[in-house]
Amino acid sequence: MSLNERNKKTVVMTHTSLFWFLSSKFPLIVEDVLVLVSVLLYFVVGRKIEKSLFKQASILALALGSFYLRPVLETVISFSFDSSRRNTVCKDSLKGRGHKAPFRPCADSGLTVGICLFPLLFVSVNMNDSFIFSMLFAVSVSSGVLVLMSIAAGNYDGLDKTRQVLVLRELFLSYLLSLVSCSIFVSSIDLSILFLCATTNCLFPVFMRICIYCLSGSFSLAEAIIISESGVSLLVYCILISLLPPIDDISMNEGVYSLHKMSCAIGMAIVIFFFGYSFLFTFSGYRVRGNHSGRSDEKNSPYSIQNSCYFIGYILIDLVFCYLWLNWFVLHPEKVLFNYIIHSWSAMWLIIYWVVLLCLVLFLIPPYRLNVVPIVARKYYHLVLFFILLPSLFVEAAFISLCSIVALFLLIIVELGRASHVYGIRWWVNDYMSALVDYRDNGTIYMTHLYLLLGSCFTLWQHPPCSLLGMSGMVTLGIVDTTTACFGTFSGKTKWPGTYKTMEGTFSGMLLGVVSCYLLHILCVECSLQRMDWHIVFILSSSYLLSTMLEAFTTQIDNLVVPLYHYVVLRQLIIITL
Repeated sequence: MSLNERNKKTVVMTHTSLFWFLSSKFPLIVEDVLVLVSVLLYFVVGRKIEKSLFKQASILALALGSFYLRPVLETVISFSFDSSRRNTVCKDSLKGRGHKAPFRPCADSGLTVGICLFPLLFVSVNMNDSFIFSMLFAVSVSSGVLVLMSIAAGNYDGLDKTRQVLVLRELFLSYLLSLVSCSIFVSSIDLSILFLCATTNCLFPVFMRICIYCLSGSFSLAEAIIISESGVSLLVYCILISLLPPIDDISMNEGVYSLHKMSCAIGMAIVIFFFGYSFLFTFSGYRVRGNHSGRSDEKNSPYSIQNSCYFIGYILIDLVFCYLWLNWFVLHPEKVLFNYIIHSWSAMWLIIYWVVLLCLVLFLIPPYRLNVVPIVARKYYHLVLFFILLPSLFVEAAFISLCSIVALFLLIIVELGRASHVYGIRWWVNDYMSALVDYRDNGTIYMTHLYLLLGSCFTLWQHPPCSLLGMSGMVTLGIVDTTTACFGTFSGKTKWPGTYKTMEGTFSGMLLGVVSCYLLHILCVECSLQRMDWHIVFILSSSYLLSTMLEAFTTQIDNLVVPLYHYVVLRQLIIITL
């Protein structure tokens, strides 16, 4: 390299980043520190609402264990740390000791995020400790401990050697850890429920291997942990809802409780279809090919028609099973849903609004007609989803939850149909998504749009839409993430160290997020702008500052990680300042 080229490169680095001299591992350090902040916030919350220190100690132990074992894992599997090159094509970014692990390229392990984030979603929020949430907390803690024990034992050193083998010791450890965890964190638990939930948690290592091997290249380690824990937690939740009478966790009238049962049934259908079909299809011998093959490849595929038959048959079996399960607890669920819609004008108008908006977006203004860069085209759908969910602030939360879970199920069906060469789906989805996919969608399936819906609606499933916590997901992805990307792309000058994200984009997203969430809060509670509530402004500013910093430095898909992290921090700040 000539002297002029070196000087030119130095000038470019000086103008694009204030801290270009720092190590390329600096984003990983910031990511771990941000997770540690959420853990420390929980310590303050725990001292305020908990009588014992068991939960706080378990979260701290998980955090310290992940901090310690993350370098150990990364010596075995050499993750690509340089997140500033994430716009380039990364091949074999996961190498180590002669084997390649099938994780998503250009992403670090995210072990701390994957281990600590999910248990924090189910911590207690009041003095009357929720039984169901305590069970979910215990299950997620046991799953995190299992991952750390597997890494410490060197189990992930031979990932490629156990491609089709489910290690029995992990199943046994998962069962044993679940029993111990539930016994510690849940008081007055029935033995039958204890053993049933522990048996269900044995699916966690199975789900992990399905994410890593059957859907290779689609998940980082942290994303695989979060999705696997989500599947197990949803199954445990459905079991508890089925066996337990309505308690303080779900204080609803009969009609709304029936809608909640339907949501649980569809959630169970999602878990069975996503993990079950991925496993059966991958090991049936009909391997998927490249992600971007076109119509001619599909027409010449000898497996297209046969895959379509397998696909439709599995969907029918899945739906029949879940309908029978639901019909066992709710008589004639289709009539209950129809009567609810007929007797609710808000639900009817909301459905009409959704149909009109989706027709405009899907057919009249598709993304490939937008003459913009891909990152802006992707944020176009963030805004669309925000306006889809915006009327939910004034509609029954149970109906919104049901509709969003149905939408998630349909998206998963379409995506797995595309990945398995189902006739007519693959080329249509590839053509439509051609303007939206980027370097993160080089795996077996596209996950970013599924994460977008999941991250936006998760808070709506937990809290009423008109609350700060309920609207946090759709504001974080619909407003904050969109503003951060667009403002940083067109006006950003100074990059964060080790990343391609800009400081201008980060702070503009934080500012607009605070303003948007505060205005929506005023709209919901019918307050007046004449009297500024500085308590809420402080909470929103602190939570959005931390979440936008995580969005800037993480190499995980922000549609999944950032809204969950923001929800955790916002809830803890609300409890602390009460």
